[in-house]
Amino acid sequence: MNRDENTSAGFLIIAALLYFTPAIIALIQNHFNKLAIIIANTLLGWTVPGWVVCIIWSFTNSQRNRIVYIDGSIKRVDDTSRKTNMGFLIFLIVAFIGIPMMIAFIRGIIETLAE
Repeated sequence: MNRDENTSAGFLIIAALLYFTPAIIALIQNHFNKLAIIIANTLLGWTVPGWVVCIIWSFTNSQRNRIVYIDGSIKRVDDTSRKTNMGFLIFLIVAFIGIPMMIAFIRGIIETLAE
C-alpha cells in the first residue's frame, strides 16, 4: 500500500466515524429513539442541518423517564446525565482526530494536483 492509499483509507474511516457520530452516540447511550436516529443520520446526515439535528437529538434524554413505585409512592427515575457526558466526550474525540486527518488528506490531494 502506498502513501496515497493509506491516506485515502484513513480519510474514509474518519469520514465515516464523523458522519455516523450521532448514530454511534445513540447506540452507546442506548437512546430509546436509536433506530430513528440511525435512519435520520443515514438519510439526512449528508446535509449539515440534518447532521446537526441528529447530533443534538442523540445528546437529548437517552432513556424515557421511568416512573417507579417505591415505598408506597410514585417516583420519577432519571439517570441519563452520565451517559450524555460520555456521548459528548466521544464526539470530541472523533472530531479532534478527524479534523487533522481530513486536513492531511486535503493537503495530499492538493500536492498531488500541483505535481
